[in-house]
Amino acid sequence: MIQTTYQETKKTTGLRILMDILKRHGIFVALIALFIVGSLISDVFLSPRNIFNILRQSSIVGIMAIGMTFVLIGGDIDLSVGSTLSLCMVLAIGLQQQGLALSILIVLIVGILAGLLNGLLVGLFKANAFIVTLGTMSIVQAIALIYSKGYHMLGDPESAFSIIGRGMIGPVPIPVIIFIAFSIVFHIILNNSKFGYSVYATGGNAKAAWASGIHTGLTKLLAFALTGFTAAVGALVMSSRLASAQPSAGQGYELDVIAAVILGGISLLGGRGSILRTVVGALFFAVFSNLMILLNVAYPFQLVIKGAIIICAVWADIIGRRALQQ
Repeated sequence: MIQTTYQETKKTTGLRILMDILKRHGIFVALIALFIVGSLISDVFLSPRNIFNILRQSSIVGIMAIGMTFVLIGGDIDLSVGSTLSLCMVLAIGLQQQGLALSILIVLIVGILAGLLNGLLVGLFKANAFIVTLGTMSIVQAIALIYSKGYHMLGDPESAFSIIGRGMIGPVPIPVIIFIAFSIVFHIILNNSKFGYSVYATGGNAKAAWASGIHTGLTKLLAFALTGFTAAVGALVMSSRLASAQPSAGQGYELDVIAAVILGGISLLGGRGSILRTVVGALFFAVFSNLMILLNVAYPFQLVIKGAIIICAVWADIIGRRALQQ
C-alpha cells in the first residue's frame, strides 16, 4: 500500500516536472526542431538570404504580437488588430502625398485611438473584451472600406516611405531592426516599469491588484492603446514594403498575432508571459510558413496545420495549469 502510494506520488511529481519543462521551454525546443528539420529537407533553408527572409516575414506579426502580449498578460484579448492594420495601411498609402512625417504621425494616432476605444470600453466601462473588440473589428473594417471606397490602393514604390519596409542597414532589413528594437524596449518596459508590474498584477488577479492600489482600468486602457500603436507600426512596415494597400489586407492577422503570443506560452487567462516568448512564437510561425512554402504544401493544408498547432498550444496551457494546481 505504502509502495503504491509512493509510486503514484512519484508519477504525479514526474508529470508536474515534465509539464513545467514543456511549459517553460517547449517553444524553444520546437523552434530548434524546426530549424533542424528545415536544414535537412532544404539546402537553401539556412542560407543568409532565407534567414533574413524569415526574419522579415516575422517582423510584422512580431511587432503586433508585442502589443498583444500586454493585453493577454493583462487578462484580455483584442480581436480588432487585423482591422486596425487594414485601416492604417490604406491611410498610409492614401496620405503619401501629404508628406512622410505627417502621414506616419496620422497613421500612428489613428492606431492609438482605435486601441484607446477598446481600452475605454474594457478598462473603464468593464465591458467584455471579446465582445467589444469583435464589435470594433467590424467598425474599423468598415471605416477602412469607406476610406478606400473598396479599391486596392497603390502607392509610389520609389518614395521615401518605401524605405521603412524595403530599406536595409547593411545586410539587415529595416523591418527586422524595428522588430528587434521594439522587442528590447518593450521587454524592459514589461519587466522593469510600474506599468509592466501593473499589467502582470491585473492579469493575475484584478481584484487583488485594485485592492493594492493599482488602477486596473487605466492599466487595461494603456495596454489596448499599445496594441493599437503596434498595429499601426505593422501597417507602416507592410504598406511601405508592398507599396500598396487594400481594405481587407489585415483580415486573419488577428489570429496570427494571437497565435504567436499563445505559442510563446502566454496564457489566455492572463498573469504570465514575456516579450522573449512572444518573439520566439512569432519566429516559430515564420519558420513554419517558410518550411511549408519550401515543401510546396498547399495553402489550405497550411491553414489546417496552423490551426492544429494553435489548438495544441491552448490545450497544453490548460493541461499545464491543471497540473500546477494539483
